[in-house]
Amino acid sequence: MTLTIKTKLRFAFLGMAGLFIAFGLLALNRMDVLNSKSTEIQDNWMPSIVVTTAISKRTGDYRLAEMSHVLSTDSAEMDRFEKDQERLVKEIVDLRTKYEQLISSPEERAIYQQFSAKYEQYLEASKQTLALSRQNENTAPQVKQSGSLFEEFRSDLGKLVKLNQD
Repeated sequence: MTLTIKTKLRFAFLGMAGLFIAFGLLALNRMDVLNSKSTEIQDNWMPSIVVTTAISKRTGDYRLAEMSHVLSTDSAEMDRFEKDQERLVKEIVDLRTKYEQLISSPEERAIYQQFSAKYEQYLEASKQTLALSRQNENTAPQVKQSGSLFEEFRSDLGKLVKLNQD
């Protein structure tokens, strides 16, 4: 059976139309995947980056106020630094509450739990450091312990920031 040119052209046109439809469906599928990934980035990863970076900044500010307290000998200055620390702790609590809602993977949750435990230990050590600072006993081992605990929890916080950025 031989096909006429008219029939061959019809088959060619139908084949091209089929390819266009297939490519269109493939493009729609890929755009849907891209949309879902960009929505995940917008709704989860970007806010996580912003919040973890803010927590990192506030904890650094807290440490700076703590060390300023230790270096100060004036009671009024110490009071001011303690008020700054109280404000920063409240801000960090608010930021942590926001961040806990954004945690999206078991790895992220595990790192956050490590950070939380070390951060709480640091806050306890910081209270002791401030009490010693009030007595101008700034060379006590507890002051150094506060510093090492700070570095430990900041390491975990750095991992959270990097995980969310990656």
